[in-house]
Amino acid sequence: MTNHYKAMIAALGTIAVWATAFPFTRYVVQYIDPFHLAAVRICIGAIALYLVSLLRGLRKPRGVEWFYFIIAGITGNIGYQILFNMGLQTIPSGTASVLVALTPLMTALLLRVVFKEIMSIQGWIYTFTAFLGVAIVMLWDGIFEVKVGSFLILIIVMMFSVYNVLMRYFGQRGYTALDMTTWSMVMGAILGIPYLPDGFRLIQAMPLEPVALLVYLGLCSSALGYGLWSYALGTADKASDVLNFLYLSPVVATIVSFFMLGEVPNGGLYIGGIVILGSLYLFNKYR
Repeated sequence: MTNHYKAMIAALGTIAVWATAFPFTRYVVQYIDPFHLAAVRICIGAIALYLVSLLRGLRKPRGVEWFYFIIAGITGNIGYQILFNMGLQTIPSGTASVLVALTPLMTALLLRVVFKEIMSIQGWIYTFTAFLGVAIVMLWDGIFEVKVGSFLILIIVMMFSVYNVLMRYFGQRGYTALDMTTWSMVMGAILGIPYLPDGFRLIQAMPLEPVALLVYLGLCSSALGYGLWSYALGTADKASDVLNFLYLSPVVATIVSFFMLGEVPNGGLYIGGIVILGSLYLFNKYR
């Protein structure tokens, strides 16, 4: 199997666990505030990754790489998760997932500046048509309320784009997906330590269901999801090969939100979903 197909499989696996984070987080944040939720979730993921890394071997960063991993811990973990949780307190999970789908465009622009990665004209065309599909999902009813949560989600789009660039940087320096994910999440967990004592006390008073979802968010959406994403970014010939898979997230998140939270999807989901899937197919065929 070629690296291209390995990267695509990893990207699809990432979407499978990341998309569920939108409705699951929106549910859990009703029981625990955004700061403590972020700290506990990242701590769970960091412990799991670190234990696995010890068994498989973990490369230790050197010099300025420590600083870059701290930035990754903020932009992809603790800072990202806090704003993500706060955003989902004011906007539906489907809307949040649509806004997060702006990430490939922002990341592509940063990669072009930092690594001089050039995307073909066809690649740009299908990137924008994929975003058109996202816009159809978002604007189908003709109303888009701009709330504080929307601005917070837009901020994390920029933050996660920086995280993606850093993962690409570490991948080119020989770090494995497990190395990159573990150190960035460990740095995020360390930064979240002040919130951990009260966070674990809070979850003791929570019902079993949100606690189980919180554990899922830590082990699957964080540890497994970030590991698969780092592998996809590190394996792909170009980061743009896998970034467009993020456009699938709104479709999956909206479907899960329907069954879990009762958020009813409209016709825009079906039409926009077809545009998104078609754009992904054409992008990977003619990239």
